[in-house]
Amino acid sequence: MKVALLIFGILLIIIVFFKYKNTINQQNKLIDLYSINIYGLNGVIIDFEQRNKLKPSAVLLFSSDCDVCQIELKTLGNDLSLFEYTNFFLVSNQPAITIKQYLKTLNLPKNVVIGKDTLQSFSQNLKITTIPYLLLYDSEGTLQYQQKGLTNIKLLKEKIKKLAK
Repeated sequence: MKVALLIFGILLIIIVFFKYKNTINQQNKLIDLYSINIYGLNGVIIDFEQRNKLKPSAVLLFSSDCDVCQIELKTLGNDLSLFEYTNFFLVSNQPAITIKQYLKTLNLPKNVVIGKDTLQSFSQNLKITTIPYLLLYDSEGTLQYQQKGLTNIKLLKEKIKKLAK
């Protein structure tokens, strides 16, 4: 009887583990970098495949009206070394003019790509309900890390450097 319960318990753990792993794999496929349709401020779809494929990519959803987002972006702007190792995309659901005016106040490098999700299709497809929201992809375009709320910049740098190797 004890052996049967032990075997049942082990089988249950294995089934739960593989179901969880399969769910994570399916979620990662849904958030594949190449499946994202974001428009640049000029109205043209950003071609994520044209990024530097040797670097990981980070996508940060933000709003200039969001206090936490403002802190996040100022912190990022103060640590420009972060941008050496990654393709960085900032995405907002605000109008292009609002985004442009706000970003002029920040010290972000020129290689940061700015996008808009004015129809919120991107955030709705990914079921993102809060900002800031960070998605970090490896150089293959596969989701490796996601963070809602204020990002621990030290942890983010470690993850980016690890992915950049």
